[in-house]
Amino acid sequence: MLQAGSAEQQQAGPAEQRRAFDQRMNRMCNEVVKTILRGSAEDVAALRDRLVDASADFVTPSAAASLSRVALAPTDVAGGVGESAPSAGAVGEASAAGSPAAPADAGVIFHSCVVSLLDHTLSPAVPSLTGPYARAFEGMVRLVEDAGWQITAPVMKITG
Repeated sequence: MLQAGSAEQQQAGPAEQRRAFDQRMNRMCNEVVKTILRGSAEDVAALRDRLVDASADFVTPSAAASLSRVALAPTDVAGGVGESAPSAGAVGEASAAGSPAAPADAGVIFHSCVVSLLDHTLSPAVPSLTGPYARAFEGMVRLVEDAGWQITAPVMKITG
């Protein structure tokens, strides 16, 4: 299912990377809906675990390229010079920390929404989905809700 691209795919041009990314996302969406519709709690849990393990596959190609330009710059590591690679969640983590240099990646946000859906929950990040991510997620929710998949809204905290 979700696998990091081969060496050839990783060296492909931006258009090919985007096309491969879109195909992986489409396959994932289809698998999520089909798994939920089958109704097996064990299958849903296994899929959720696979998606969590494959979180790096959800960073969009453009965000991955931006991260590699910034995060792969030489750094001083214990007195020596080394390279640091972005972690799978680096885009989302950086934005969660409020870093203006690294906005939240749409693929990472979509990933968190899909994982929450498998947990019968709407992620608080759903309103930030836009464009094809919003349309895909809304379509998935409509299909699984119509089939009886119970979804609860996130708990909201009211302060003041």
